[in-house]
Amino acid sequence: MPIEIKELSFSYDSKPFIDNLDLKINDGEMVGIIGNTGCGKSTFVRLIAGLIKSDSGKIIIDGDDITDKKFNKKILRRKLGIVFQFPEIQLFEQTIEKDIFFGLKQYKLTYDEKYKRAKEALELLGLDFEKIKDKSPLALSGGEKRKVAVAGILVCKPKYLIFDEPIAGLDCNSRDNFMKLLLALKQNGTTIIIISHNTDYLAEYADRILVMDGGKIILDDKPNEIFNQATLLNNLNIGVCNSKEIANLLNKKGFNIQNDILKYDDLLNSIISNIGVINDWHIIGSLWKY
Repeated sequence: MPIEIKELSFSYDSKPFIDNLDLKINDGEMVGIIGNTGCGKSTFVRLIAGLIKSDSGKIIIDGDDITDKKFNKKILRRKLGIVFQFPEIQLFEQTIEKDIFFGLKQYKLTYDEKYKRAKEALELLGLDFEKIKDKSPLALSGGEKRKVAVAGILVCKPKYLIFDEPIAGLDCNSRDNFMKLLLALKQNGTTIIIISHNTDYLAEYADRILVMDGGKIILDDKPNEIFNQATLLNNLNIGVCNSKEIANLLNKKGFNIQNDILKYDDLLNSIISNIGVINDWHIIGSLWKY
């Protein structure tokens, strides 16, 4: 069932952070959220996760209104997982095994069942559970700590996943692999919400993108439609994704690049198709720095 937000508001010290917000997120969608710092993105997802209480409105997840005082939050914990911007600071147990198993305490699973889930989750993230399970989380690199923290959420097999800046600080290869993992989870029916300043990855992987400003959703559309709003996004200091910006600049130089291109591979193919049209190839070299 979808996530439905109805007339949701939240304020802190009399300052509104979320202002009468309405939204519907369908099952199996990957929805990106962008906006400047302080626009309400993180507050919004914390409300969805039931971590803070709204002033008014409803949040209906899987048919349950989680704002209802009678609602049992343990039900939500089984269905929804949230990974914060720096998930590695969430690691607190003596061993990696204990950390990953922690979220499984709510389930009546045998050790072998827990082991199987942990092994599968870490394999998805490129780590060998057997090799690292007895190590302290402190012995891992920053990237490995993040993967272990994410695995601790994945083992619970949530129906809904929320990520706050999940690829911040990761190298290019790790970012690619992580987004491909999210795509695989989406294809298996998981609903995913991502806050990210990296518009390139949202442009490529998200089904929809929400633009927030002042606690409101001011745009809600497919990535291509969102990044066609260059003037608005630039005024908000968000900007368009790099592939769209490069395509726009090349077209001003005489290229004929499709205006719906968001992926770098598609951009490169379109440039190659223009070989017979443009001879001044130093233009491409000067723009590729983007």
